[in-house]
Amino acid sequence: MKIVPTAGFEGFLGAETRKLELKLAADVADEAQRLAPVRSGTLRDSIHVEDGPDGVQVVASAPYAAYVELGTRHMPAEPFMVPALHERSA
Repeated sequence: MKIVPTAGFEGFLGAETRKLELKLAADVADEAQRLAPVRSGTLRDSIHVEDGPDGVQVVASAPYAAYVELGTRHMPAEPFMVPALHERSA
């Protein structure tokens, strides 16, 4: 599961804006880690920032991250990524 805080702005980013983008992504990742439900800590520990060819992304790499965020027909959603984005981008 990936959240791209500034999707679509890659072509307009200068050096200072890039620093702000990385800071925003780090803040979103920190908030997502705080909000993630913890049983074993694997989900929380899988949340990180990736800076790659697709831009800066906040990623929860646990294989079940999307199921926790969105829920399933057997399990209610426990959102942590989207609320983190809303909290840090407001």
